[in-house]
Amino acid sequence: MHVYPGIFAIAGLIRLCVTGSGALSRWSQAIRDTEFLVEMRLRNYEQEEKEDEKIEKGKERVDANMVGMEEAVGMEEAVGMEEAVGMEEAVG
Repeated sequence: MHVYPGIFAIAGLIRLCVTGSGALSRWSQAIRDTEFLVEMRLRNYEQEEKEDEKIEKGKERVDANMVGMEEAVGMEEAVGMEEAVGMEEAVG
């Protein structure tokens, strides 16, 4: 006669274990998902830094080329001015 409460207790413990296991599984998956997203953000941040460095290096190259071009244009203008002055002196 006292068997039914024992069966009920065992069934309750099994149900508690199954429910607890499911809850722990969902909690564990949520933690993994959160950590994965954090890792992806860090990787994206590293990639953005690398892209920014490439862009800055590219800008430095463009700036260096622009300075070189300005110097070359300045030299051409200076040579042109000297030739023009030389021609004016020869004519005048």
